[in-house]
Amino acid sequence: MLRLLLDEGVSREVKRELVGRGHDVEHVIDLGLKAQADPLIFLTAQQRQAALYTLNRAHFELLVSAWMTWGHALHTGLIVPVKGQPSPAQTIHSLDTLLRQAPSLIGRVVYL
Repeated sequence: MLRLLLDEGVSREVKRELVGRGHDVEHVIDLGLKAQADPLIFLTAQQRQAALYTLNRAHFELLVSAWMTWGHALHTGLIVPVKGQPSPAQTIHSLDTLLRQAPSLIGRVVYL
């Protein structure tokens, strides 16, 4: 099962709904990482072997690039919205669909 870590800007309602649908989802706030730097959030996702969903597309695309440039193993996956900030309902629907269809996001960046 694909594990997912939600970044701070994502509503905790998204976590509750996805967990209720049977997905393995954590939120950075629940891990005590509120207001922590993006590199720490990215590293935490790698350590927890979780794909990361964030609204902060530009910063995390840069972190993925740096991770690969520095010769680390493939990252555990990054999911970002194509543009803007989707509603919690849209996010829940998109992530639920992706989590049901994708066995792994290793090395991938997915634009929802």
